Parts: sequence; C-alpha cells; structure tokens
Amino acid sequence: MNGERRTVNGERAMSTRPVDWNPKPRTLNAEPPCFRQARSYCDLVKNITVSLPDEVYRKARVKAAERNTSLSAMVKQFLESLAEEEGEFKRLERLQEESYAQIERFQASNRLTREELYRRGNVR
Repeated sequence: MNGERRTVNGERAMSTRPVDWNPKPRTLNAEPPCFRQARSYCDLVKNITVSLPDEVYRKARVKAAERNTSLSAMVKQFLESLAEEEGEFKRLERLQEESYAQIERFQASNRLTREELYRRGNVR
C-alpha cells in the first residue's frame, strides 16, 4: 500500500486525512450548559396565554401594584388556590369516610321492627 490512503470501498482517498473508522458520536443540537439549565427550568414550569379585555387587564395591573406584586404572581396564586380547593366529589367522599368512621358496630340483624320505625317519627 506504500502510504496511500484508501476509502472504505478501496478507492484512493481524495484527502490526506486518514479515514476515521470509529467516529465520535455527535449530537445534532448541542447546546451550551446555560441553555440546558434554562430548558430544565422550562420543563418545571409552563407558560400560558390569557386573553383579557383591556379594562380588566388595567384593573388587575393596578391591584397587583397595590399589593406590591406582579400580575403573573397574582394569577399563579389564584390558580394554586383553585387547584387546592376540594371538589364536590372529594367533599362527598370525605363525608362518607367520616360517616363510616363514626359507625362503631353494625350488624344486619339489628333491624327495627315496623312499629319501632314508625314510633321514631317520620323517617324516610
């Protein structure tokens, strides 16, 4: 081979650079570390767009300024409180569990007779 460079299929290489048989893997979208940090922050938070009438926006900005905060912080606080509220289904589920906890013992044989039931009042 007297020092000639050859390609994979045996032809003479056009370049004097040696053929790299074990190329290093390249990432297509290599980003500096500062962008990787920003992307991980964006993975933790989501941006939303809200459309408001001008008057509502102006009044909300004034309220935010009065409270020494930003409009974004006020929206975040509102949505967090909304997410923490107990929904109707959860409320009823909680009441059911509390009712079950108050029942100390129950047996199906402990039934009232018809007379005992009507003696207690109008129970339906």
